[in-house]
Amino acid sequence: MRVAILGAGLSGLACAHQLERWGIEAQIFERTERVGKWFPENMEAILFAMHRPFRDPVKMIEEQYGLTVRPARAIERLILHGPSESATIEGHLGWFHFRGHLENSMELQLLSQLKKTRIQYESHPHPRELAGQFDRVVVATGSPVLTAELSTWENDTFVTLTGGPVLGDFQPEEAHVWVSTKLANRGYVFLLPYSRSKAALVCAVDTRDHSLARECLRRTQEHTGLSVPDEMAFTWDLSMGRTPRRQVDKFLFTGHAGGFIDPLAGFGQIPALLSGILAARSIAAGEDFERLTSWQRDHYGRMLRLRHRVDRWENRHFDRAIRLLRLRPVNWLAAKAPFNIIAALAGGAALADWAEER
Repeated sequence: MRVAILGAGLSGLACAHQLERWGIEAQIFERTERVGKWFPENMEAILFAMHRPFRDPVKMIEEQYGLTVRPARAIERLILHGPSESATIEGHLGWFHFRGHLENSMELQLLSQLKKTRIQYESHPHPRELAGQFDRVVVATGSPVLTAELSTWENDTFVTLTGGPVLGDFQPEEAHVWVSTKLANRGYVFLLPYSRSKAALVCAVDTRDHSLARECLRRTQEHTGLSVPDEMAFTWDLSMGRTPRRQVDKFLFTGHAGGFIDPLAGFGQIPALLSGILAARSIAAGEDFERLTSWQRDHYGRMLRLRHRVDRWENRHFDRAIRLLRLRPVNWLAAKAPFNIIAALAGGAALADWAEER
């Protein structure tokens, strides 16, 4: 079995790792000169609440699939800021992870676990060019462009992320999120610390207009008193959508190219890893990739409904939700509920939409 993988991101590297466990040596084609360069230097969060019923999705992936990704540290406190209200959720809420080309980034950790996989850098052949040489081609490019060409793609929302590192006095175990139309209309802002003196400050805005995203960053810097150096700032486009067919003939679409992302907040690390793992299982064991990944299609639909409802919120709605989070039972559910409280909210949003249509 000869397998080509386009892209050395999370899903491509995870797929190669699992194929090695099945005794299959893949070849990765990576368009840049090293792993992690394409992704901007950044700190990211994996929140357990987004992945229930798994208590810890990172640990689950290590135990079930032998794929180890060591976090930078635990998230022990999440502070949500609304237009005029704030709430704090405490507990072991998730993990901070380095991304990109930073030492100990998720990408470089995955790379270090590959033993036999060959990587051809600065190479980006078209999947059709590879189809004659390989039995399967995994499209893990981090973009839906090839998916739209080889299958079909429905874009649901387009987000521009802009930000970069800031210096200050931070609590390393503490994450901050701002939800307010005063800062990010149809979006949010997050602050995740690298250390006590450095953090990532990023605006995620539902727009294709980079000038609007930069204006959000300007307002955020003014609001927080923090400043991203111009030479360190990045702007990154993220198109979130889905494809009805994640496998077409020899081609399997994983990660962002396959719509493996949470459209509510743009979380994609765990879905990307799982998509690569399940693509390898489909290739090696002959299982149906569509069936193996049907769970994510259902989850995506629920999260998209919730996002559409939240997109209609005004500042008073954000403040009301944050006041609710200060109630002890609600706060406990957000921190420790054994079920997916986000999915439950999505179900409530679907029911509300149905009632409005009636």
